[in-house]
Amino acid sequence: MANLKYRLVVNNNDKQNTYGMFYARAVIEETIGIDEIAQKIEANVSVKRSDVLAVLSELGVVITDLLANSKRVKLPYLGAFKLGISSAAAADKESFNVREHIKGIHVIFQPEGSYDNKGRLHRTMTDNVSLALATDGTPKKKSSSGSTTGDDDGVERP
Repeated sequence: MANLKYRLVVNNNDKQNTYGMFYARAVIEETIGIDEIAQKIEANVSVKRSDVLAVLSELGVVITDLLANSKRVKLPYLGAFKLGISSAAAADKESFNVREHIKGIHVIFQPEGSYDNKGRLHRTMTDNVSLALATDGTPKKKSSSGSTTGDDDGVERP
């Protein structure tokens, strides 16, 4: 089973009712690129790394094109991608202006999942993940004085 590492951080926003309380944040240890992914795929299937790289490289281009053409793209064992729009409200249809009211376009990802016979949703990407408190090598937040905050207990403090 995979271990998702987390650290504890304290909410230092005194305008929220959870001020001073602790919450978990996932720790990302490194970013894996297309070459590493291709090596892992090559080790699991009978396809050369160069062929995997070619397909993965083209996959990004094709998905981008499909999304830009109002398509939802579903990849088995992974999930579905679609574009969403952030928009400000207009009083009526006639006063809606794209430049004024459209604030941005973003990608929406919905991980693959299925419901069991009790109606519970199971996500393929997260079902076999356990949690582990990250204490070694956890990035520490720098204070304004330049010193790091946080102790070896995995908790970040202001």
